[in-house]
Amino acid sequence: MKSKFALFLFFALLAVGVRAQEATAGMTPDDYKALKTLTMKNIEKDTYVKFDEGYVLDRYEMKPPFVFKFSDGIERKVYLYRVYETKNMADIGMMALYTNSKTPEVLNLPMPNNKGAKDVWGLYIDDIKEYDKAADGFAACLSFSLTKEMMNLMGGAGSGDQASTDEEYEYCFTPEALVTLADGAQLPIAQVQVGMDVLAFDPATQTQAVTTVEEVQVHAGRAFDLMQLTASPVEVVTAGLAPTAADYTLTATGNHPILTPQGKKALADLHAGDQVYYFDAGLNGFRLGQVRQVATAPTQAHTVYNLVTKAGNYLIEGTVVADKR
Repeated sequence: MKSKFALFLFFALLAVGVRAQEATAGMTPDDYKALKTLTMKNIEKDTYVKFDEGYVLDRYEMKPPFVFKFSDGIERKVYLYRVYETKNMADIGMMALYTNSKTPEVLNLPMPNNKGAKDVWGLYIDDIKEYDKAADGFAACLSFSLTKEMMNLMGGAGSGDQASTDEEYEYCFTPEALVTLADGAQLPIAQVQVGMDVLAFDPATQTQAVTTVEEVQVHAGRAFDLMQLTASPVEVVTAGLAPTAADYTLTATGNHPILTPQGKKALADLHAGDQVYYFDAGLNGFRLGQVRQVATAPTQAHTVYNLVTKAGNYLIEGTVVADKR
């Protein structure tokens, strides 16, 4: 058990220490306790907040949270902020805010930098253990988030655009993902070419349309994390189609936009019970599919693809997906 939490501590120290090139100060036990009490009014939108207690939280580069979809159906998120004391605007560490969809509670975990007092590190370790008892999955999510952050910071040294570039590239599919062509045939996305006609969805009429591929985007050179959606056709969109019980899946990077009755939603933001549009080739029409599960895929991809079409959407494995633009 001790080695487990020592590993988290090591990740946190590296993640903070890599950036500690500006004015820094040590986090005190009083700082730590005060930071635990801070409350965000809108955690999704608040990327830079100054508190009357004497601190600033800055979600640097306006990074989105790390989102986790486990098999228990509970969505977990970890938001990472830089922490400054307002008197001298000195960096005193970071803070992780942890949420899950089962409860409204937000867990604040201050993380001292390498100037933090020994007593503060003790508080930090104790809280990790307590939070992991109270919130199943907390330690795993924290460890993953800090590891990814550490790798991003180390990999992005000397390039201020690294983080935003990575986010831009992660709207993609694996090479074998099947695109539905205009004639109903399917072709792996890696074989699709500019100028090809593919099947698309017309939201106004909820019927099929034909669109042209304007660009094929290919990204490689690193490991891309993937998520997998499982859904079932549950409602007829095109009149006269009988429902079937077959499940279907879609694998993509978590932030690729999927077309839903409510508009575009990132794959990672879909929940069990949400609806997506699905083309039933056997009946030559669209259905509404109900999401059963969104989970982390067991594998990664080292090359991923995305299409840009005139219609702004196309079909992957029968599911209507939107261009990332």
